[in-house]
Amino acid sequence: MRLDSLKWSPIAVVLKFDDDMVDYVRRVEGVERPSGDLLAAYCTPYEQIVAEGNIVTTAGLTRLTGLLIGANSNTLDSTRVRLGTGDTATAATVGDASLGTNQYFHVLDATYPSASGGAVTFQASFGASEGNYTWACWGLDVGTATVTSSATVATLFNRKVAAFGPKSSGTWVLNVTVTFS
Repeated sequence: MRLDSLKWSPIAVVLKFDDDMVDYVRRVEGVERPSGDLLAAYCTPYEQIVAEGNIVTTAGLTRLTGLLIGANSNTLDSTRVRLGTGDTATAATVGDASLGTNQYFHVLDATYPSASGGAVTFQASFGASEGNYTWACWGLDVGTATVTSSATVATLFNRKVAAFGPKSSGTWVLNVTVTFS
């Protein structure tokens, strides 16, 4: 008997830029909040951490299957999706509904999400005053149209425990690529 399956393979990368790097890009480009792509174009992050895999929550699976049959109009687009980080290192479970006591969900950077060849990429840039706690996990949440950055979770789609370290300043960029095969 042959069983076919669809594989979900996420890879999260955190790029860390300090305040001096961010200030440099602000001066050169004349923008208040440089995105992760702009920061990476001018500076090499002082640290990069990669975490592979995660678990799709029950709520995430329900949303995904609803999208497949057209029963859910809240697509995973730039107006509804946010990337979040949290401080809880407890193992991920399908029943997870938050990322911890300290959590922050950030709207996506411009031009994200993007899709190419069976892969979808999400990216959010957390500024100097956003998400300042130990990043112990990450996830994606989905809300209604025109979501804003906040500490309140909408519907947690997935979750992954990953030791990204303590953030207290600078801009950290969370980039997640999910490949389907």
